[in-house]
Amino acid sequence: MGWALWLVETALCLFAALVAAGAIYPERGLVHRLVAALLIAPALILVVIQACGIFDQLNPISVGVVGLLVFGGCLAIAFPCLGVGRLTDLVARDVQTLRETARDVVREREIGILNAVLAFAIFALGALVIWVFRSWDWDCLVYHKTITDFTIQKKSLQWIDAYAVVAAFPRNIG
Repeated sequence: MGWALWLVETALCLFAALVAAGAIYPERGLVHRLVAALLIAPALILVVIQACGIFDQLNPISVGVVGLLVFGGCLAIAFPCLGVGRLTDLVARDVQTLRETARDVVREREIGILNAVLAFAIFALGALVIWVFRSWDWDCLVYHKTITDFTIQKKSLQWIDAYAVVAAFPRNIG
């Protein structure tokens, strides 16, 4: 059930970010809106985590409810700016742009597409390593992930003596 809720909330967050980006940049191209959406989505997530953390309510139910309120609120603000007709026009235009881009890549035998394939492969390998080795030897995974794990365990943003904990984090032992 937790994964399903996570997927629904993530999809809602991304949709809210895309609609907000469309409301901010309705006349710009797909790339501009994607960049804006990739800035808005983490900001929305941070609002949820900080709001729950301030009140020592970092638990799945609170995060889920506050997430629905924040992401839904973002949609409620951005959607009226676009309206259904304008939003469907944006989506149709973006789909057409993606089709034309894919057609151009195939027609021109664009070697730059290999960069996208390589980037996806690197991302997939990183995700696999994070999934298998919960405390991998990178700063972001050993230090920051540890703090995130303890924040979730403590259900608050209170102080964590991270240096002593990170030096001997036994997640993958035993």
